[in-house]
Amino acid sequence: MQSKLLKIHDIIKFYSSKKLIFVFLMGIVSGIPLYLILSTMMIWLTRENIDIAKIGLFTLAQLPWSLKFLWAPVIDNNNIPIISKYFGKRKSWLLVTQFFLAFSIITLGFNDPNKYLLFTAIIAFAISFFSATQDIIIDAFRIELLDQELQGAGAAMTQAGYRIGGIIAGAGALYFREIISWKYVFVILGLTVFLFMFLTLLIPENREIKKDTKKNKKKKIQPLCVYFYRTTKRIFNKK
Repeated sequence: MQSKLLKIHDIIKFYSSKKLIFVFLMGIVSGIPLYLILSTMMIWLTRENIDIAKIGLFTLAQLPWSLKFLWAPVIDNNNIPIISKYFGKRKSWLLVTQFFLAFSIITLGFNDPNKYLLFTAIIAFAISFFSATQDIIIDAFRIELLDQELQGAGAAMTQAGYRIGGIIAGAGALYFREIISWKYVFVILGLTVFLFMFLTLLIPENREIKKDTKKNKKKKIQPLCVYFYRTTKRIFNKK
């Protein structure tokens, strides 16, 4: 019995590490906009008596999550001018993305879908885009922040946070709707993202991964140059 208690204590101690808690919190803020678009927004539009065929078209707003690989290299290999000098590459991208994400969620709440349905769709797409971009940054942040032996636990904490974020944006939002209007529900969700934006400033950085960017670019470009050189050489040798 005592040995089992010791194991439970060790597990709690392991998952209570500062870095894993930050990974868990980042998972929460990732889950909020996802479930907002997938679930809560659809319920909101239904209750606003929007035609079901038009609501179906809102599923197109989910495209950024499927296409985020297209702009992931841009975010991964570039810094934001000025801001990156003060907060670093990952934090600066995350702060800017979360700011626009929170602003978009609040804007969605102040919009009337019965009068401005197209604008509602544009805002929903913007939320999906900033959410997908946030996922790119958080995934990179987690990999760089955690040591190799913590990567599995980090992935588990991210998924746990994702579910909590889903509960906040799903069941939590619907519960608050019974007390307040939809406008203020979206405002609360937006302010929650703003809160996590400030927590981003407290995320520790792994100093071991900070390398000279020019050397990194050379390391990334050099294999490509060698590949194209060898391919070209083979083509001309065949001729």
